[in-house]
Amino acid sequence: GFVAAVAFVAAPYTRVEILVRGDLSEFTAMMMVPFAVHRFLDGLERGRARDLIGLAVVFAAAVCTHPAVGLFLAMALGAALVTFAVVDRNWIGGMRVAAALAVGAGLSSFYVLPVALEVEHVASERAFRTMWQYWKWFVEPRDLFDPTAILPFPIVVGNLLVTMAALSVAGFSWTARQWSAEQRRLLVFALLVSALMLFLMS
Repeated sequence: GFVAAVAFVAAPYTRVEILVRGDLSEFTAMMMVPFAVHRFLDGLERGRARDLIGLAVVFAAAVCTHPAVGLFLAMALGAALVTFAVVDRNWIGGMRVAAALAVGAGLSSFYVLPVALEVEHVASERAFRTMWQYWKWFVEPRDLFDPTAILPFPIVVGNLLVTMAALSVAGFSWTARQWSAEQRRLLVFALLVSALMLFLMS
């Protein structure tokens, strides 16, 4: 947990959010993601009321704070939920977590519904001088690991995170037989989320 917390806070993107982009809403929503993941895994494993309530509340808070982060969080949790429910055949736990996410979506509806229903009344094209070219804002996967690459925005994975990931893989390989089922589930979840985020950024 301590290693994960250090990696999360030391990620270059957190500094870019504050010092370069000044996007405090996205930064705040990102800080909610670890708690949401923790409540998700505990809710799936134990199904305690406090875990499910915490998941619903933090999911709604993330959506209201920054809808894009909330969308990516929903995609990650949804993919993980389907995977774990099928692999572990934990249908009851899966339904509990799905219900908690649905409650969270309902709690955020006071913010999401007006945005979705009134977006046609907003002249968003006036925010740009020409047509917005989305393809210019994606990067090649290899450029995420190259600090010298010329990117449309200053973001790289960083040597620190690569080193910590390599140490984590080495540690898992060394002690793989001692890992519990819950630890293995957390590792699979982390790999799923990492693959999803890498795909969305490239």
